Amino acid sequence: MVGVVFSDKNLSAVRSFVQEYALAYPSLLDPDLNTAIAYGVSGVPETFFIDRSGVVRSYVQGALTINRLRTSLSDIGASL
Repeated sequence: MVGVVFSDKNLSAVRSFVQEYALAYPSLLDPDLNTAIAYGVSGVPETFFIDRSGVVRSYVQGALTINRLRTSLSDIGASL
């Protein structure tokens, strides 16, 4: 899992967010929106499940609850 920060160019604010929510995955900055544009991001948060070949296998718009995570993983043949 990788987080992409595209709406905030303030590195200290990003670090504070990562610490406040104890994110256990890396968060990458996308200040020019290249990644957001490439994946067609239209709102926040959005989650893309991408396989090893770079193919988007599943997509969740909105908050990723445990049930939505399980459903998406099941849809692509994976599990927690």
